[in-house]
Amino acid sequence: MASRRGVENETPRKETREKKKKDELRLAPQARSSPSRTTARAYTARSRIIYNKHQKGNAEISRKGDREHKAKGKENDRPTGVNVLCGVGVLSTPYAVKQGGWLGLIILALLAVLAWYTGILLKRCLDSKEGLETYPDIGHAAFGTTGRIVISVILYMELFNIGNIFIGPNVSLQACCIEYLILESDNLSKLFPNAHLTIGTFTINAHILFAILTTLIVMPTTWLRDLSCLSFISAGGVIASIVIVACLFWVGLVDHIEAKDEGTALNLPGIPIAVGLYGYCYSGHGVFPNIYSSMKKRSQFPAVIFTCIALSTVLFAGAAIMGYIMFGESTESQFTLNLPSNLVASKIAVWTTVITAENVAEAVDSIIDKLKKSDVSNVVYFDGWEGLGVSAVLRAVAERLTLGQITDPELSMDQFGSRFIQQKLEVASADDREKIFPEILTNAIALTTDVFGNYVIQKFFEFATESQLSQLADQLRGHFLQLSFQMYGCRVVQKVIDVVDLERKISIVGELKNSVLRCISDQNGNHVIQKCIECVPEDHIPFVIEDILQKIYPLCTHQYGCRVIQRVLEHCHNPATQSAVMDEIVERAFDLTEDKFGNYVVQHVLEHGRPEERSSIIQKLSGQVVNLSQQKYASNVVEKCLSFGTPDEREGLIREIVSSGQTFQGLMKDQFGNYVVQRILQTCDDKFLVVILSSIKMHLNELKNYTFGKHIVARVEKLIITGENRVRMGSKTSQCQQSLSCTDVDANPF
Repeated sequence: MASRRGVENETPRKETREKKKKDELRLAPQARSSPSRTTARAYTARSRIIYNKHQKGNAEISRKGDREHKAKGKENDRPTGVNVLCGVGVLSTPYAVKQGGWLGLIILALLAVLAWYTGILLKRCLDSKEGLETYPDIGHAAFGTTGRIVISVILYMELFNIGNIFIGPNVSLQACCIEYLILESDNLSKLFPNAHLTIGTFTINAHILFAILTTLIVMPTTWLRDLSCLSFISAGGVIASIVIVACLFWVGLVDHIEAKDEGTALNLPGIPIAVGLYGYCYSGHGVFPNIYSSMKKRSQFPAVIFTCIALSTVLFAGAAIMGYIMFGESTESQFTLNLPSNLVASKIAVWTTVITAENVAEAVDSIIDKLKKSDVSNVVYFDGWEGLGVSAVLRAVAERLTLGQITDPELSMDQFGSRFIQQKLEVASADDREKIFPEILTNAIALTTDVFGNYVIQKFFEFATESQLSQLADQLRGHFLQLSFQMYGCRVVQKVIDVVDLERKISIVGELKNSVLRCISDQNGNHVIQKCIECVPEDHIPFVIEDILQKIYPLCTHQYGCRVIQRVLEHCHNPATQSAVMDEIVERAFDLTEDKFGNYVVQHVLEHGRPEERSSIIQKLSGQVVNLSQQKYASNVVEKCLSFGTPDEREGLIREIVSSGQTFQGLMKDQFGNYVVQRILQTCDDKFLVVILSSIKMHLNELKNYTFGKHIVARVEKLIITGENRVRMGSKTSQCQQSLSCTDVDANPF
């Protein structure tokens, strides 16, 4: 019966296919003899079938195969949908707020609603007629072959000219993938020029190695037959976007980048730019038909699209608001350019951005345009270079140019041009540096505050002659205070202080007089003050030290001031200065230990201070060690006390902690205290190690049930099993054996 039903079900399908073939054969002669409407429709239908097969390739599968792919479920479509929307456009949303003002965010909301509503209309279009699965299909249904051609041309122009790279069904990506491989190879080999792979006597250089690795990662995605299969790869794109935005929030909320006061409610001249940037965020709309075609339950498409657009819009709006609040009118075209490079979160964001596809043509055109504007057009022939990768262009230029032939300062403000000039400065002759120096000198201020130009200035300071150093320093004179507060300018100020002679160093620091505390409290200026303390003798900067000594405790508890206090302890050797700072630290040791930033100052003294200074702090904390061990910041200080205290001081601390009875058991389970217990196991003497291990051993099974207790279990098992413990449990004196027989930690072996 089962086989019979199968035959019965299959018969109508065969009859339908045979009928279609007969219709095509019946209409074919008419197509040659009489261009009637029926003939045109038949010809168009046949053309559409052929076109779809050609365009869709592996993605156009049989109905049976389609059902098999859709049977995997629609749950995978949400991350895919979010991925096609959340791309590099999120990096420019703060800049869009800068251009359009706060009210410009209404445009983002309107575009989100428009994207969702047009998605619903798209579903209706695809359901209106059988066989409609792509935008070209809709164009054909509405306007015939002309509509299909126009829509296809637009989609391919977007793919190849605009540079939005999407790897999935219905898109032929051979050329685009090659461009992407060149991009990744060029940029990664620039970042890691020494990378290579040696197989026997054969060595693969960085350029080829990264091209191969990128191919191995990217190319398999072009063979996927269904968009739902792509969701696992799409999840990587979603995660990358979320990571970048999360890093932005981390820098603002955790690393405490101070908010900017400036900001406009509405900037009408910048609205067109804002519209373009916000609109780019939703440019993945063109892939919605692919998502719809790959869904198991197409009726849920509106909910899927709503979820995708809602999540993406929240991500866009969050990045836009946080980025503009943090950077204000200094917001760059991509917020990653504003992130302080010294922060871990900033580095994560930038590296995550590096792995995102960028438009090679834009970068190449930029550098070529700048080179054409310079005076080297008679030396370099540019025609035909637009198809090369960035590194290829730079290498070609490098072979034909000397540093002295580059006279346009705008090249220094280009990402790739800046890197090119820096490389040239390292190998250039003194004569070539002298030729470019007038342009550097004239534009010193502009280059110093530029995201890429500041690196050129810093590099020039490294290789400049004494005369050039003096002239550059004089050019910046009167601007050092202002530059100290600027994200890129502060780096140049630090470099100048590092390389100029003492007389000029004193002159530079003099410009900061009456603004020392203001600099210390600034995210950029504090680095300049630290450099001053490191490079200028204390007796030449008395006003800096005086201002610091008046605010020792407030600075110790400040996120930037605590760094400056540590530099004072390291580089200011005047007994009066050291005494004043240390007296305040010891006096307020307990409060500083519990403070979010003050604990770093106490840790610094414990690790680098004199023995008497360490002893004073440990004595100040004695009696409260158990309580401090259970606090997030103070527990780090307790660990330092155990690591750097004298044996007698360490013994006293361990006695205080272990003899606390039930509290000691609580420490082993505590999220912070467990680290203190681990430190005790690392630093205690043999006689204490046996007793402590015996006390802990009684509670190993219980500790395994606690998240943080497992850390103690792992440490103890490592000591016992691998033999890392300094004493063997079975080879102790009778005193140790008696200690091992303890059945309860409350017995207090101390």
